[in-house]
Amino acid sequence: MKRALVVLAVLAVVFVPAASARSGVRVKIWSLPLPKSALGPAAKSLRLQPDSYGYGTGHEFLLSPIYLDYLNADSRAILGMDGRIRGHALDYGLGASGGAGVTEIWTGVDEYKTSAGARKGLGYWKGAVLRPTRWGQISVAVRKEKVAAVGSGRFANLVRYTAANIAPLFGLDEQFTEGRYEAEVTVWASTALAAKRLAPMLAEKLDARIKQAVAGTLHAKRVTVPKWPAPGRPELASLALQPTDLNGPVAEPGPGNPSYYIMDYDPAPLSNYELYMSPAGQFGSLRQGISWYPTANLARFDTDHWAPNSGPAQAVDLSGVGDGARAYDYGDHAEIYFSDGRLEESVGFASPGIAIPTSEVQQLAQTLANYINAAGLGS
Repeated sequence: MKRALVVLAVLAVVFVPAASARSGVRVKIWSLPLPKSALGPAAKSLRLQPDSYGYGTGHEFLLSPIYLDYLNADSRAILGMDGRIRGHALDYGLGASGGAGVTEIWTGVDEYKTSAGARKGLGYWKGAVLRPTRWGQISVAVRKEKVAAVGSGRFANLVRYTAANIAPLFGLDEQFTEGRYEAEVTVWASTALAAKRLAPMLAEKLDARIKQAVAGTLHAKRVTVPKWPAPGRPELASLALQPTDLNGPVAEPGPGNPSYYIMDYDPAPLSNYELYMSPAGQFGSLRQGISWYPTANLARFDTDHWAPNSGPAQAVDLSGVGDGARAYDYGDHAEIYFSDGRLEESVGFASPGIAIPTSEVQQLAQTLANYINAAGLGS
């Protein structure tokens, strides 16, 4: 009997701490998304993107048109009621860069209080999927995809973006649950096949990594996410409109004076400059946004997704302006866009209840082009 008790005591020493370690492991959320070393050869040339959205590196902007709500304040509140605690992501590459093969890999994980909460979170995102056909001047196609079983629940969508002046872009977005965690893998590529091959493989790796972390066997170093903006970016203030370019009083906004038109997200430009004036000379308000991108395809992609496709907008003839200028007149407000090389610029201006003459749109577009050319950024 004594010998048996000694054996049982030894077994308790060996097994109890191990079991409690597995059940009581405190998982570090930053350790869960896949680092570059786990992504394989397709990610060799992909750079880690900066944290410009406050969620690791933020949910990928290219998916925003296919989701009813992306991770904004409203969805955070809803998911918070489901028990979402926090999340983290790592984003390598730039999907719309125009490159060949895999152009971006995004992995992210949300932690919930319970596994039931994680399943509710998965259900929220699955229910929020839209299937638009246009995003500005970009054609969009969204198709459900069958993927291998991973986690306890999953769904996947293949997204395609095409337009006349951008390289075709395909993305496979796969989401699944593993216990208290809701995870997502998105792969963007120049072909559907490349995205469809890699994303499910990475989902399996991410699922295994979560299991390792929960079991206490994952030994990971924290990946340092670079800050935005990046060093060495071009300064764009010289392209900004001046009060003397407008006819009448000009004032910058004060507290409680909202912008007429605000850019909600950008595909990680290297440099960004915005100004807002209200009043703005002959206009009630004016907003100017200027961005410099890593590639020309990214600049064209951003311009195309903002520019209107149909509706009340009437195209304005800017054939003599150059610099990829285009403009649209809505009656009492108008928008001008430039896409020249890696430069993207948009200007929205309004005079509520007052029709804006075509000549004023054309004159303002020429003024903007003069600033671009004087800075040596025009064509």
